[in-house]
Amino acid sequence: MTQAARARLQALFPDCLTGGARIKHYARRCLAAAACCLVAACGGEPPRGYFPLDEGLAWDYRVTTTTPYKRSENTLQIENLGERRVGGELYHVRKSGTGNHYYLQQLDEGIVRAAKRTVIEKRPRPAESGRFVLKEPLQPGTRWTYRVKPYLLARPFPVETPLKRAFDYDMQWQILADGETVEVPAGRFEQCLHIRGEARLEIARSLSVARDEIVFRTDEWYAPGVGLVKLEHREIIDSDQAYGGIITLHLTAFNY
Repeated sequence: MTQAARARLQALFPDCLTGGARIKHYARRCLAAAACCLVAACGGEPPRGYFPLDEGLAWDYRVTTTTPYKRSENTLQIENLGERRVGGELYHVRKSGTGNHYYLQQLDEGIVRAAKRTVIEKRPRPAESGRFVLKEPLQPGTRWTYRVKPYLLARPFPVETPLKRAFDYDMQWQILADGETVEVPAGRFEQCLHIRGEARLEIARSLSVARDEIVFRTDEWYAPGVGLVKLEHREIIDSDQAYGGIITLHLTAFNY
C-alpha cells in the first residue's frame, strides 16, 4: 500500500490503522471496505470470477521444486495483456515472466487455453481441443480431461536424463470443493475453488520387462476475484530407476 493510499484510509477509518490487537479483525474488514471504495471512486471495479481476465492484472508467485536430488526456489510473474485478435478469433492473452504467451478464451463451457507462444515462436501454437483451465458449472463434481506431459520425471543414471518429452498422459480433473480457505504469503483467501487432476502412467524399467507405475496429482486453489492462489503438483514413483518430485506454487502478491 502506498503512503498516499494509507493516508486516505487513515482519514476514512482512523481506528483501523491506529487501534491495537483488540480491533485487528475489525481493522481488516475496514481496510477491505475502504479499498473497494477507493477503487470505485477511481472509476474501476474489482476483478470478478475465479479466473479473472481483466487487462492489467498481475500475479507474483513463489515456486518451489523438490526432487530426491535437489531443491530450488524461484519466482514467477503472470500478467494479463488484454484482448488480442488472431486469425479472426478473439483471445485474452497472458504473459509469463519467462516470456511465454498464453491465449485464453472464455466460453459458455468454461475457460479454455486455446494456444501458446514461446519466446522463440512467431505465432501461437494451438493447444489440443478442449483444454479447459476451469470448466462450467463451477461446482463440486464437474469433470474434464486433457493430455499433458510430466514436469519432473527423470532417470538418475548413467547420467540424469529428463523424461518430460518421452511420455504424455490424460489428466482427469474434477472440482472437489467450492468453499475452502487457503493461506499463502499474499494473505488469507476464503471461498476458494479446489480442483484436482490425477493420472497414472507405467514406464518400462531399463533392461527389464518390469514396469514402474507413476502417480501424477495436481491440486489447485482459485480465489474469487483473484484467481490461482496455490498449486501443488506431485509426480510419485517408487523406483530406483526413475524419480519424480513436488512443485508448489504460492501467491505472494496480486496487483490490479
